Amino acid sequence: MTNKTKQTGRAASIPAGLAIGWAASAATMVSVAVVLALLIHTQKMSMEQLGYGMTVMYLVSSFLGAEIAYSRIKHQRMLICLMAGLCQYGVLLLITGLFFGGQYEAAGITGILILLGSSAAGCLGLRQGRGGGKRRRSHSHRKVVQKFG
Repeated sequence: MTNKTKQTGRAASIPAGLAIGWAASAATMVSVAVVLALLIHTQKMSMEQLGYGMTVMYLVSSFLGAEIAYSRIKHQRMLICLMAGLCQYGVLLLITGLFFGGQYEAAGITGILILLGSSAAGCLGLRQGRGGGKRRRSHSHRKVVQKFG
């Protein structure tokens, strides 16, 4: 099996790529949380709508973190995207355990949202770089029809 892409030698190791992806997802989560706080503070969004904002925050941050992790590692797309989502979820569980006394309410919903975002990042790029069109056959396999007369 041959690889049709040119190897550049710029791919990061798996732990380094996952760390960069996690940092990107954490930065995205913090920036979206700040935007949500500003929207609530200026009363453009009510507290009842915060759940929708948190859902978008988890989906977007896990998607971007998985995409950035894969762009750094550059192989095994689905596995890397799922590992990036698991890293993000694991860190969120650690933060919950340390700062909130281990009250894991809605940890399952958070995990599902992060898994959805990171698996969407893995699924969206699976066909990139592959020819999805009609396969061409070589002409050497044609049957030769002999005419008898």
